[in-house]
Amino acid sequence: MARKNVSWILVADGKQARIYGNDGPGKGLYRATDREFRIELPEKTHDIISDREGRAINPGSHSPQTISPRTDPRDRLEAEFLHTVAAELDAAGDARLFDRLILIAPPKVLGVLRSALGKHTAALVTRDLDKDLVHMPQRNLEQHLIDAGIIL
Repeated sequence: MARKNVSWILVADGKQARIYGNDGPGKGLYRATDREFRIELPEKTHDIISDREGRAINPGSHSPQTISPRTDPRDRLEAEFLHTVAAELDAAGDARLFDRLILIAPPKVLGVLRSALGKHTAALVTRDLDKDLVHMPQRNLEQHLIDAGIIL
């Protein structure tokens, strides 16, 4: 008996992600893992960083200068979260739990995910869709993916 062609569909944003599976035309979507990826981020960046910015003396000046963080702490936390999701996908790809991978996420998230995936898993990505569909119910998501020609 031939092995079925398993697709995993990652639907993510910077705060949550779910992985669905599809076993071929007419088979529909199912939850590929029980794991629900989620991170709680504060609404505002200043809720993450300390109340006072750092200060330093510029060698050419006698007055202290304010030091601002080089990256937004929310972006850093989102990137760490997405790297965790990518590591899970890498482990599943190495275990050959899926044959192809479809990524659905907003453009910025897609970029972080693609750069975080290992070489083997990245080669299994057959399609991506730059939309935020993480809040869409499974049955609506399935119809959306059928209409878009992503699953049949």
